[in-house]
Amino acid sequence: MKLIIADYNNWEKTVDLDKAVIRIGSSPTSDVPLNSPDVAPTHLQFHYLPEEFGCKLLNLGTEVKIVRGEYQEVLQSYARTELTNGDEITLGEYRIRVKLPITTKILQASRSISASLSFPNTTLYPHTPTVGWLTVKNIGVESPCQFHVSVSGLPADCVKIDPIPLLYSGAQEEVRIQLTHHGTYPYAGLTELTIRVFAPSDYPGEQVIIEQGIYVTPVFEQTLDFVKDLDAEAAAPASSENAPDPNLVAQSTTSSVPPRVPPPPPPKPEPVNPELVAEAEDEPETPIQEEEPVDASEDVSEETEEATATAKESQPEKAPLKETVAALPKPEPKAVVVRDLPEEFWDESDD
Repeated sequence: MKLIIADYNNWEKTVDLDKAVIRIGSSPTSDVPLNSPDVAPTHLQFHYLPEEFGCKLLNLGTEVKIVRGEYQEVLQSYARTELTNGDEITLGEYRIRVKLPITTKILQASRSISASLSFPNTTLYPHTPTVGWLTVKNIGVESPCQFHVSVSGLPADCVKIDPIPLLYSGAQEEVRIQLTHHGTYPYAGLTELTIRVFAPSDYPGEQVIIEQGIYVTPVFEQTLDFVKDLDAEAAAPASSENAPDPNLVAQSTTSSVPPRVPPPPPPKPEPVNPELVAEAEDEPETPIQEEEPVDASEDVSEETEEATATAKESQPEKAPLKETVAALPKPEPKAVVVRDLPEEFWDESDD
């Protein structure tokens, strides 16, 4: 939909509108602001839907005039009316002309061919045919005459036209045009359907061109797919099936510090033979003779003392060594196992 706005100073502006509700007024928040004292902040409101034929106008201000061809109409405050293509609205010092896309226009006429098009519904719904009627009349002198029709603007398999019979001079025929929406095509939105009527054999060079606006409704397809919850899988603990092979995992080359090694256990005592213990007890103890101390000064000769003194003088002096006393652990006594022999062992009497 388009609005062509002009004033008395030949200023003109074209506004393309693609909204369902369009507001015109002196307020800057209006969709089309018009600065004039005769225009209210929100004066006119256009209600336009491509699915519907035409446009509705609601007057929210003072009365306005609507020019429909040769006729004029006054629209009172808070009144409503239907608009068609080419209607002109007088609002203060401005003139607003309405141009609707879903209309029928004759782009080219002929002296010998007459044609008109009628579409009760200009909306094309999916998988539902839209039917219109094309009226062709032979207004020339040729009789009979064969007419042809060509359609552009939609794919060839979306348009079907009934054949036109031979027409004598002054005769007319009404043929059906069927439009089909296949779902995936044609493209959704507004489109212009161009119909050409001609008779190349009887009226060469003459033709009638008609343009018709068609609104193709969009098709919405919805599908439902179930997918895995990736966040839940990432948060779940790894199972043993998905655990990595320990043989394939690189091992650390640094070993941990070994703990403190405990001291070795004491050696176990060797078992004592009781017979050897008995024999050792039978043997009499031998007294230990103490040796008398010998005076070393008497045995040392004078020659030895001289040799020792000479050796000490020849050797270089050495630094005095510090005496280091190591505390050796006190050896533990070995355990001796003594077995008590029965009284029968000492009985020497023979049975």
